Amino acid sequence: FVQCWDASKQQLLVGVGHPTWDHKSWIAAEMIDITIPETRVAYYVSQKKPGSEVAAEMSAALCAMGLLFKELQVDADTDTMFRVSRELLDFAIKYPGSYSISVPDVQEFYKSWTGFYDELAWAAMWQYRSDMDTAWLDIALQNYQQYQKANPSVKPDTWAFAWDDKS
Repeated sequence: FVQCWDASKQQLLVGVGHPTWDHKSWIAAEMIDITIPETRVAYYVSQKKPGSEVAAEMSAALCAMGLLFKELQVDADTDTMFRVSRELLDFAIKYPGSYSISVPDVQEFYKSWTGFYDELAWAAMWQYRSDMDTAWLDIALQNYQQYQKANPSVKPDTWAFAWDDKS
């Protein structure tokens, strides 16, 4: 995750490979050049092509990994994980927009039906766990309220955690 983020360009690598081609060919990565002759496509989100869902999800994942590694005393650069996690969440908040709009090739497979506010709330909660700064709780609550306004018919799922719904 860390290497996918370029803070100086405010650009995040969110995928490699065309979703349609790749979903037609479930093979080992070593075989891709043989089976899929097309050039491998790289997809990015940026200031002009935002992707709040994916940036916030990466932020949450990095933060969770950093917390786990710190607790287990794993020899890992948790400071970098936490820094990049915050940068990604800041990016997702500052440049709001849907990943599946900015990267239209993924719409058939990864379209966000509920928007990105739930992911922003989710990532802010992980940030709070990492540094106990209550400002993150405010951000989480604001985004969850926005999520509820944008999705009045979606009821929180008490049984399962979904990729497109963190409520």
